Amino acid sequence: MPNNFYSIAVPADSYYNGTVIINGSLTTLNWTPIRDTNGVITGYGYNTPADGSSTISHSHPNGRIYVSAYGFAPSGGYGYLTGTDLKPLLFVTFNSSSYFTTESNGQVLLYIERSNRLSEVVTVTVKTKSSATTTSPANENSDYIPVNQTIAFSARETVKTFFITIINDGVTEETEYFDVVIETVVDAMPFEIDRTTIAIEDNDNLHSIADTMVLQENTSVLISNQPSEMEQLLVKYLIPASQIQVLEVTGQ
Repeated sequence: MPNNFYSIAVPADSYYNGTVIINGSLTTLNWTPIRDTNGVITGYGYNTPADGSSTISHSHPNGRIYVSAYGFAPSGGYGYLTGTDLKPLLFVTFNSSSYFTTESNGQVLLYIERSNRLSEVVTVTVKTKSSATTTSPANENSDYIPVNQTIAFSARETVKTFFITIINDGVTEETEYFDVVIETVVDAMPFEIDRTTIAIEDNDNLHSIADTMVLQENTSVLISNQPSEMEQLLVKYLIPASQIQVLEVTGQ
């Protein structure tokens, strides 16, 4: 979960007395001195975890105060301008760090889950992106249809789903990959809060194998009970279950 904090700084001037007003209450804080390069105290700072909305002001009407908010999420840090409602960063994640599909499936179903701010109506954006961590990237509009979609969660709603269309291009190729991200908005800027990777397995090489095989209606195919990778693919895509016999392999 992300962690949220706010930071307060006040000058070391005649108005400083160790207190501030937080939500209408005079509060004494455990300040840390702020020193210049010569070691002279020029101000005082205070940091604390934060959640929700707080109103903070100097305890003296003429005193100056500087307030900022910041935090950390799995994909990086973020910050708020002074005066922003200090709500925790919306935490919405994919239910898996990776998904697997084949070209012949035509689509892949993704789940996203919300784990905080459940009483609110919130929105996130899901986007497809090129994968930067593979030597075999999938290409939008030739391997998959790109997505840039807003998803809304109703109050108390925790799970949403969406589809990405996979293109069966008829070209023999390696397994290819692309990413999907979830974004929210922080200080009017998009902020990535989670990412998953989609693997697309090619099925065209299997069709070329099928072209060389003639499976008659009453023909049985022997598959060992310790099948090779190719046997597994044949069973998965080409051979009806009624035509499979299991060949026992022992002593291995």
